[in-house]
Amino acid sequence: MYQLKGEIPSVKDYIEIRLAAGLSRKSEEAAEIALPNSIYGVTVYHGNEKVGIARIIGDGGCFFEVTDMAVLPEHQSKGVGRIIMSIS
Repeated sequence: MYQLKGEIPSVKDYIEIRLAAGLSRKSEEAAEIALPNSIYGVTVYHGNEKVGIARIIGDGGCFFEVTDMAVLPEHQSKGVGRIIMSIS
């Protein structure tokens, strides 16, 4: 069973889950700046394991974007991304 929490991932989890999902590497320095500036974040848990992430970023007025959506490969094609998008 998957549990979604409205939280921004840690720098470590952000980098690891992105890489495992096939997204590009982001430096720790960049992540340390970017993550606290997120408008909203979601972390998906399977038990105690963090298996997916997503963030909303934007200008605070007109434009908002879902970004950094990533799910560990062993949890892909199980509806995790759809669940993330339903609450993001």
